[in-house]
Amino acid sequence: MERDITDSTTETPVIVIQENNGDPIPKSVDDTLELEGAAFSQNTEAMRELAAKEDALVPYKTKSSGSYKMETLIPRNMLFEVQKALNDLTKEKGDIDAYVRNELKYVSTATLWKALSAEQVDGIGLYLRQFGRGQGVIIADQTGIGKGRQAAAVIRHA
Repeated sequence: MERDITDSTTETPVIVIQENNGDPIPKSVDDTLELEGAAFSQNTEAMRELAAKEDALVPYKTKSSGSYKMETLIPRNMLFEVQKALNDLTKEKGDIDAYVRNELKYVSTATLWKALSAEQVDGIGLYLRQFGRGQGVIIADQTGIGKGRQAAAVIRHA
């Protein structure tokens, strides 16, 4: 079903098609702001509700024994897979701190811990494992967790 709408900011006519579920689909770029604004506010509200739940985020437990831990949180739905990957890594490579230290050629574990937090050591350990398999990773931590430091460790490894 089509209906005509006029964009109030530009007086440009816009045709919007109604899908079966009733959600409008813009036929013109001029109509996207209104539709995106409505979708964004719905997503924001859903995210607020999720964040308000006490169990949406849970403490991240590092495999690294690094002296500096950032006490980060992880989405509950990711916890099992991340911990499983870290457990598999330590079964395959042994102590994660020793593995990362040796692969990045640090002279000591203490030196490694001065450069990277425990969470970052875990992330680099997972990267090194994937690199050894000819596969890649995406570093997608929250702001302030140390993507830049992890990127520097990847460069050091290269």
